[in-house]
Amino acid sequence: MYGESIFDKESRFWKNLSLDHCTETYDKLDGNKPVFLQKLCQKIEPHHSILELGCNTGAVLFALAEKGYSNLSGVEINAGAVAFARRRAKARQFPIEIFHHDFPGFFREHGTRRFDWAITYGATLELLHPAFDIFSVLGRVINQGVLLCLDPDAQKFPRWYDLLIRRHFPFAPKESHANLLGGMRIYEGRKNP
Repeated sequence: MYGESIFDKESRFWKNLSLDHCTETYDKLDGNKPVFLQKLCQKIEPHHSILELGCNTGAVLFALAEKGYSNLSGVEINAGAVAFARRRAKARQFPIEIFHHDFPGFFREHGTRRFDWAITYGATLELLHPAFDIFSVLGRVINQGVLLCLDPDAQKFPRWYDLLIRRHFPFAPKESHANLLGGMRIYEGRKNP
């Protein structure tokens, strides 16, 4: 389309994916997900509010709910994945809120809402155009910190994650990332020590 923004193009691509686009892969707790889940449980208290960016079918959120976490929300652009996650939350009677939005749209609509933590597990922030300053937004709406499992080498839009996280969450550990399988890393940042 003439005059279409990069946000619109990216958003249209992800919104139009079918449910079967990697759903089986994203819905399993395999690979690095168990390590990431363990890290989440070590760092985040069960009563803290958590926003998962790009939650897909909600595998990480459901695993946290099974461990007693109760203030869970996710935002996902893929309508099929959102419908799947909502059906599962209802069937299992988990109070997980799943929002169907791209990130800019979610924060425009819910910009005054605050969360204690933001989390994500791969193929999320790496695909977000840098014109949308997600780290500035997270710095504004997150009270405690971020735990982000990202693949810094397999991304569409390269970023200096350590620098961006420290800018808005200055109490990142000296070594703010842990290396995992396949080049993925867990980045951590906190607002307070």
